[in-house]
Amino acid sequence: DDRGITYVMPAPLANRFMHVELQADADAWLAWAARQGIDPVLRDFMAEQPHWLARFLPEPEVKAFPSPRSWVFADRVIKRRALPTLTGAGSSRLDETTLIHIAACVGREAAAALAEFVGGGEQEEFSVAGWLNEPGSLAQLTDISAQMDAVRAIVAARNQGRIRSDEALKLAVELPDDRLSFSLIEQLHQIEGDRLFDEPAFSNWVSARGAKAPVASFGAAPSAG
Repeated sequence: DDRGITYVMPAPLANRFMHVELQADADAWLAWAARQGIDPVLRDFMAEQPHWLARFLPEPEVKAFPSPRSWVFADRVIKRRALPTLTGAGSSRLDETTLIHIAACVGREAAAALAEFVGGGEQEEFSVAGWLNEPGSLAQLTDISAQMDAVRAIVAARNQGRIRSDEALKLAVELPDDRLSFSLIEQLHQIEGDRLFDEPAFSNWVSARGAKAPVASFGAAPSAG
């Protein structure tokens, strides 16, 4: 699709090769991106709009277009500019200069879609990416129903591979309500199994919240001492 081969291979020659068609897999890319620490904003965007993972536009003047590789370049742009996080109404995670640089990596249309997603996508108070990028922001949710929505958002993000297990555990520490923090741990245990207890971030959760929740009910969990 990206015109990497610009000539027609003669049939006798083509018959001497194995021909494989590759397709971009958004779920696989999201799982890989979580392991590699790709910016959560990009992971959330790709989970919501996976058609932007790979989209080649055949116009001759188009040099930049979205692909799994070019989104990694966009992630590097965000990291190098050390942008402020989503903190409140009216703030922007991606300023104009950054979007120009991202467009140079993934093309103007993909960059515009990303800008629209960041500016008007999910509500910032329920943004898993925002909580991860702004330590302590989740702890500011005082309403119980809002915290319940937060737990559902975190579990969904982990199930979809948009965040790593250690990132989910860090958010469990920040949940203000002890019962909901423990509920999140239980749901993460259902996803991860006993390997959850091997995470250093789980030990951090036990140290911070374990005395307030019935950790012993896990059975296989290590003691807080």
